[in-house]
Amino acid sequence: MTKGINARRSSIYSATLNRFNGKSTTLVVAQQSCDANFVSSLFTDLCDQCSEENLIFPSLEAFECGIACPVVHVMFYDWFLKSSVGDSAWKQAIYNPKDPLEPMAPIQGEAFAMILLKNNYFAWLSEAKLRLNDQLVTEYDTKKEKQGKVEDAGLYFLRQCHLNLDVDVENFSGSTPAIPEIDKIVVKPNGRYPDIYKEVSLDHSLQMKRIAGLVLKNTKYKEMKKGLQEMTNIKKRQHVEAEQDSSDDEEEEPQGEGASPQRRTRRKLLKSFREYTTSNDKEGRFKGWSVRAGKDMAEYIEKWTAPEFVSRRQLFWMAYRESFKRKQDALGKKKKPSGAQINPPNYQTKVWGFEDIPDEVVNI
Repeated sequence: MTKGINARRSSIYSATLNRFNGKSTTLVVAQQSCDANFVSSLFTDLCDQCSEENLIFPSLEAFECGIACPVVHVMFYDWFLKSSVGDSAWKQAIYNPKDPLEPMAPIQGEAFAMILLKNNYFAWLSEAKLRLNDQLVTEYDTKKEKQGKVEDAGLYFLRQCHLNLDVDVENFSGSTPAIPEIDKIVVKPNGRYPDIYKEVSLDHSLQMKRIAGLVLKNTKYKEMKKGLQEMTNIKKRQHVEAEQDSSDDEEEEPQGEGASPQRRTRRKLLKSFREYTTSNDKEGRFKGWSVRAGKDMAEYIEKWTAPEFVSRRQLFWMAYRESFKRKQDALGKKKKPSGAQINPPNYQTKVWGFEDIPDEVVNI
């Protein structure tokens, strides 16, 4: 990471890491974590794409399922975990892994990416809903609102392929080529294994029904909808006030923390939608992140590293790499050849007057 990127890191990262039981392993997260504002822009892009493609936006519960809902977990990797790793490191993990079953990122980074998403999900979603209105439909919305929408965004982005994670990992050791059997893992709708596709599709449908049951119990979205109506009213009042002002200076939105009562109200509402960085009755007032964030992050790590999930996660990493390559190929994006060195390692030495310095010194 460059100094410039590190300088952009928000204090929320260090606040969370300091609360995470003091484990030194979490330092990896500090190196891998991405800027919350950047992740917010990715969330916005995903909302825009779901709106444009007529897709139903996945619920937080679907993202939290992890590999229990593989197609949505692919979206989590594409839109959120990838940003915490960086594009270059991500492509390196895709195209040049030492083992096709190795993880894409440290488990601490994956858990923190989920915590960051959980903390901001409803705040970011409320802003997207305020901007896109009824064009953006989520799994939390009513059946009537979902009519005419593509219900499974994860399958849409995977081109209707399913990920079959019930395969014996022993058949995919590092010494045995894994690619010939990839069709049993990334299963196409009209591929070589229709029976496997049918079985995995049924399991996925049952999992989505379980998620729908969890969604119905979520009260956060109902609170967000009420706040959204208030934010809509604020937006309307601001529009009316702007029309009434004749001066150009008066038409501009006031700057500063306390410049506009409407703006303060909107910020307060957005903050109330956050999971870990807002005060509540149980925890009282605090700065930074709630202690719950560290506890939940530890639970994610413990859950995802449980022995019963190891082989499934390994197969997911293998399947993700293959699906990523297929999507890039479909988009016409080909990987640049690795290892090709166009210029000799010392080609710039004369520019800096290093002609008389041994190569081993110059190339340090």
